[in-house]
Amino acid sequence: MVRPAHTIRPKPEHEGKSSERRGFLRWILFAAAGGVAASMGVLVKLVVPQKTGGYIPTVKAGDILVYAEGVKKGKPVHLDDLQVGDSALTYPKGKEANYANIIRVIRAQPDAFQPPTRVDWTDRGIVAYSSLCTHLSCTVSWEKRTAITASIMICYCHNGLYDPLRGAKVVGGPPPRPVPQVPIKVDAEGKLIITGGFAGPVGPLL
Repeated sequence: MVRPAHTIRPKPEHEGKSSERRGFLRWILFAAAGGVAASMGVLVKLVVPQKTGGYIPTVKAGDILVYAEGVKKGKPVHLDDLQVGDSALTYPKGKEANYANIIRVIRAQPDAFQPPTRVDWTDRGIVAYSSLCTHLSCTVSWEKRTAITASIMICYCHNGLYDPLRGAKVVGGPPPRPVPQVPIKVDAEGKLIITGGFAGPVGPLL
């Protein structure tokens, strides 16, 4: 007895179209997930220093500090520019392209500094610190108050507070450690000169 050949029935047209739609939707979902992942990767790179380098300053002895902003941008900072309680955001001359080199200088009374400030790293009341917040690397600003002892270095991103008269000790907010001090002197012309490297790593630790 001869068995009849098995007949393959064609799929209904609506089933084929449904399968194509499911495949297309899966492709859309995969593409969207990939886009989200890529966007998150870019965001992380913008906010957090990467393990392939992090923030590496190139500050060294002999660097002249210049203004990083304002009408005097690019011009040397002089002692007479700053009164007690004043501050300036600066860079070493010729090294402005490296964000890790950003430095905040502050003028206080010479006898106002307390440990752990390196008093031998100050000159005529001028103290200098990295201006890279140790939390998420935002730029640390200066909030001048009536009394210099009440004035603070402040990171407005997340309200990190540092005391410049006590070695930039963290006195509020999320920063895990002080911003590092850098040694400074005033030369014969009144310009502010760096005399060495930072006391520790700048920005967030990896």
